Amino acid sequence: MASPFSLAPIVPAHLARERRLIVAELRERGAHSPRTAIALAEEERPFHRRVRAQLQRSAIVVQRPDGSVWLDEAAWRAFRTRHLRLAFVVTALILLGLRAIIPLFG
Repeated sequence: MASPFSLAPIVPAHLARERRLIVAELRERGAHSPRTAIALAEEERPFHRRVRAQLQRSAIVVQRPDGSVWLDEAAWRAFRTRHLRLAFVVTALILLGLRAIIPLFG
């Protein structure tokens, strides 16, 4: 039986926070193109390495041959749009499910 104090619901929030922190750092340091790419230090924050790898696989954070990285804003916007759309669909399905179930108990 799963513990009511499971950390599983917290993990997605931490992953999203780490994505925002990495993107914010690249924006603050002006890394918006291959010409303005910067060296991004490995942080000791939880999930940093995992999220950075995910962003690189998604081509949101693009790594140059010299190891410097830059933020592809268009890819980031597309990623955010997909995630927001998915969140909307999941929320709508939950609400529809509740709407169908509640009359059964009323």
